[in-house]
Amino acid sequence: MKVVPPPLRRWGPATFWTIVFLISQANLMRHLGALDPSFFAMQFTFTQDAYKDILEAWGPGGVEQFREHFQFDLIHPLLFALLGWVTVRTSPLFHGYDNSSWRLVLPVAAACDYCENLCQLQLLNNWALDPTEIEDRFVLISGVCASVKWMLATAFILVLLKQLITYRRADSADAASAATF
Repeated sequence: MKVVPPPLRRWGPATFWTIVFLISQANLMRHLGALDPSFFAMQFTFTQDAYKDILEAWGPGGVEQFREHFQFDLIHPLLFALLGWVTVRTSPLFHGYDNSSWRLVLPVAAACDYCENLCQLQLLNNWALDPTEIEDRFVLISGVCASVKWMLATAFILVLLKQLITYRRADSADAASAATF
């Protein structure tokens, strides 16, 4: 029986996508960081009244700033989806996880982000036409999608940290045993 070696695991691809993601995340924070209430408040809004309150607090300038961030936020989910997929498929941290569902976590979170973005764009278009016509269903769908996205991202980060700790401990143990010979 022929033994097939495991695929080569290396840091390069995951490191590249991590850097690209962090640049994109910093860019989004640059565009949204000054909003008060924060854009996180918008993401976790589930009713039209709360949504209207946030838009009114932002005023026309803040609403336009929020609208403008979508030129970047329509690319950002693809970047973190690639980051998750590539990290699980290629990095040493996830050796043995080749067929794991963990490689799908951030792509599913990205799909939720796209759904959230589409709802937000629809809501902003409705707001521009008639500020009294904010549809509760779009606010609710957006809030649920954002919540699922953040739960999946948090779960991925926790597993990533666990894998990093496990990897570092194994690396330290290998170094210690090599030093005793």
